[in-house]
Amino acid sequence: MLKEEVNNSISKFGGILGDKYPLNLYYAYGIRNSFGIDWDSISGKLWNTENGPHYGDEINVVEPGFNSGWVAVQGIWKPNFDEKGIPSLNPEGLVTFDGRGKYSPPEFIWIPPVAPTAIKFLNSDKFGTDYMNDIFVGDANTGRIYNLI
Repeated sequence: MLKEEVNNSISKFGGILGDKYPLNLYYAYGIRNSFGIDWDSISGKLWNTENGPHYGDEINVVEPGFNSGWVAVQGIWKPNFDEKGIPSLNPEGLVTFDGRGKYSPPEFIWIPPVAPTAIKFLNSDKFGTDYMNDIFVGDANTGRIYNLI
């Protein structure tokens, strides 16, 4: 979904999750500890990074009404806060706002946490054409930068 489509969708329907305040202000929910967000320069989709407390750091595509699942799911696991819980690609009991909200599993998960920070789609050839339109994600634990093609 392109940025213009997001703006048109919000104004056309009065809100993704509902017409009344405060639901008319939300685009996505269930997001925990996100430090990075960017638009994909090719698809126009919105992406974010999320930090889990002990495992399951994530990268997500954030569609209108996206529910990242926190606190019921972390990465793809039901959290038990000491170690990975039971995997669930379709967790039960999530709030859906009458079907307008939708859970979507992460596109990428780190099991040992790295504390992903910024996410950037490189819409430039300044580092050479090999890196053009690649995804770069920073990591607060080690200072690494990941190139996720």
